[in-house]
Parts: sequence; C-alpha cells; structure tokens
Amino acid sequence: MHRKTERTVNWIMYITMLIAIFIVHNSNPNDKLTLSILCAGFFLIHLFRYSIFKLPIKRFSTKLLLLNQLIIAFQIQIIDGSFVPQMFLFILITEVVYRSDKRFSIPFSILAYFCFVFGIYLHVNPTHFSEIAYVLPRFLEYALFFALSKIAKHAVLNQHQLEKTYTQLKFTISELEEKTLMEERVRLSREIHDTVGHTLTNSIVGVEAAKRLLSRGKIEEGIQKLNDAQDYVKKGLADVRKSVKTLHNNHSFLHLRTSLISLMEETRKQASITIHYTIQENLPYLTPQQELAIYRSLQEGLTNGLRHGEATEFDFTLEQVDEELHFTLQDNGYMPKKIELGFGLTMMNERIKSLDGNFAIMNGPYGGCILSFTLPLTDQHKLLQDNKELSS
Repeated sequence: MHRKTERTVNWIMYITMLIAIFIVHNSNPNDKLTLSILCAGFFLIHLFRYSIFKLPIKRFSTKLLLLNQLIIAFQIQIIDGSFVPQMFLFILITEVVYRSDKRFSIPFSILAYFCFVFGIYLHVNPTHFSEIAYVLPRFLEYALFFALSKIAKHAVLNQHQLEKTYTQLKFTISELEEKTLMEERVRLSREIHDTVGHTLTNSIVGVEAAKRLLSRGKIEEGIQKLNDAQDYVKKGLADVRKSVKTLHNNHSFLHLRTSLISLMEETRKQASITIHYTIQENLPYLTPQQELAIYRSLQEGLTNGLRHGEATEFDFTLEQVDEELHFTLQDNGYMPKKIELGFGLTMMNERIKSLDGNFAIMNGPYGGCILSFTLPLTDQHKLLQDNKELSS
C-alpha cells in the first residue's frame, strides 16, 4: 500500500473509532467509567499493535491482542446494547481480512458476528430468543464488510503486482537496450572488419604486384596497378562510410548475384588471381540479414585466403539444395592442420548461427581451405518468393 493511501486509511479508521467511543460514552451515562476504561483499552491496544510497532498478524502474540480487542468490543456491546459497538467489530474484521489469510479471517469474522449477537442477547436478557431475532439479518453487514475488505485486499495486491511487473519490465527494457547496444557494437566491428580488411588486403596485393612490375621495368603496367589499388582504397573508404551511416538499417542488395560477381571480379583484378564461381540464376527469396551474411562471408573468405593462405585460385558455389541454401568457397592456399578461428571467422560463425544456419571450415582434399555453411529456407521464404513471382 502506498504511504499516502495507508495514511488515509489510518485516519478513517481512527476517526471512526473515536466517533464510536464518543457515541457509546455519551449514550450510557451510568456506565461512563467502565466504558471509558474499555474504550481506552481497545484504542491503546490497537495503537500499540497496529500503528506503533506494526506487528504482523501471523504472530501468535498479535492474534492474542486481537482476541483481547474482540473481547473488549464484546463487553462494550453487552453494556451498550445498540448497534454502535459494531463499529469496533467492523474495524477488527476489516483489518484481519486485509492482513491475514482466510484460515484466520473467516473464523474471526464469524466469531465477531456471534460476539455481537450474544452481546445483544446478554444486554436485553430476553425470555425467548425470538425477541432479538432482528439481529440475525445483521449477518449480511458482516458478510458485506468481509467481502469489501477481501476486494480491497485483492485490489491492492493486484496493484502491487502491476508495480512489480512494471519494475521488472523497466529492468528488462534496460537490459534489452544494453544488449542491443552491444549487438550494434559487434555489428559495427564486423562491418568495419569485413570492409576494411578486404579492401586493405586487396590493395596490399595490388601494390605488391605493382612493385614486381616496376622492378621488371614494366612501368606503365606497374603504375596502372597502383592506380587500381588507389581506386580500390577510395572505394573501400566509401564502403566504410556507408556501413557506419546505415548501421541501424537492414542492409539488402537489389541484386545479390550481381553484387557477389562484382566483388569477385574486383578481387580478381586487384590480386591477379583466378576465381571460378557457380551462382544459381534464380536464387530463392532471402532476408536482408541472409543476403548480408552471404556477401560478408564471401568477402571474408576471399580476404583470409589471400592474406593467410596466399591462395591464387578460388572456387565459389551458391545454390539451393532442397530446403537449404548452400554456400561453399574453396581455395588452393595454405591451411594449417589445427584450425583456429580468428576475429573475422568467429564473427562469420556467429552471424550464420544467428540465422539458424550451420557453419563449417575444413581442409580441402587436395590442400587449401573449404569454407561452407547452409541457411534454412522456411515456408515464409516460399510464400514471399511466390508473391514476388506473381507480382513480376
């Protein structure tokens, strides 16, 4: 319960108690002293138990104090004989129902009702019970107070649950934002690594080729190689800027097949190597994330083959087999017996796994490296592909 709401309830409860004490005290001039002692005892026990020490009802000592208050209210009822002492009983019922479980609140509420009935009976001292039969329907009042207190309890519990859920939601959102930020950082590092690494590798290979040509006296061809390397560096710088600018957007290719071929042709031209490729003419529909994974994987595979394997020939295949898309890149370079994934290949593996794919890297049967992975094609891919074909 919020502090403001708790203070309001406390004020209502104590004001109601004081009104009941005032009415009972003034309505019984012959028993003022006895009623003053009883009312003071009821009030002080309540103040001591409920407000000062805030004792939980689960304690046995607290239940004894509640029963003492019930006995005091019963004695006031016997002396007064009106319906006003019920206010003491209603205060106790409301608190017990609100602060305890039904195993204690139900018997306590029934006991409070019988205290009222027998208090009236002892006050009137009728010759026959029919003379006070009018008190029996008052049971509905006790049931009403019980029900209202139960409803209030559930309302507060629901409010507490909502506040707890809201707090948990804020925490979850905060964690999600942090996770998203980390993922964006990893994505940025992958983008820069893939783009810069590939550009620099090809440029270095191009410069090395130019140096060899110049050393052999082939000045024009050497200068041309240097110009090509310079152009490729400029293009790589433009790609880095584009990657940073579009970091938060899903990257997609208007023509994936054309983009892959263009990447291989530029690499072949810069590094003076041979690249054979087989790319399915009508590729299935792919998500932007899948297209980006394929492009970056080819880029990383070519870069690693040139930089670490000193490969001079590559064979690339991209095709659909049943309900999967198969990516395979093989080279003739050097491949260590023990394969350890560097940063680029680790990022590639994580990228493929995030798309529910299977990543593998192994030694080729005749040397070199085989880099491969598969991506699943779901029913959603089929539906989008059908829609794409219908629209065209």
